[in-house]
Amino acid sequence: MRSATHGAVGGMIMLSSPNIVVGAVGAFLSHFLIDYLEETVDDGYAAVDFSLFGLFLVCAAQTNVLMLSMLGWVFALLPDIIDKPRMWLLGKDSWFSCHGGD
Repeated sequence: MRSATHGAVGGMIMLSSPNIVVGAVGAFLSHFLIDYLEETVDDGYAAVDFSLFGLFLVCAAQTNVLMLSMLGWVFALLPDIIDKPRMWLLGKDSWFSCHGGD
């Protein structure tokens, strides 16, 4: 799934959670649920992701919870941050099941 989708969902989970720990865990786990949804990849993948991330930042900056929403974004993308460089640079298998790992 697009990283902007993961990030926006993670940010919203973080903002709607009763505390930061529950929000971080929820944002992290949301990555797995979203990755199992069907998706199609098109040529404008990076442009769409960048545009959506910019829109998220603009909207979050209008509030007083920018850093909290960005933390949710990072935790939602943590499985990709761990797995993708491992696969692309080192040629190793994924750790997480949503990326085809064990």
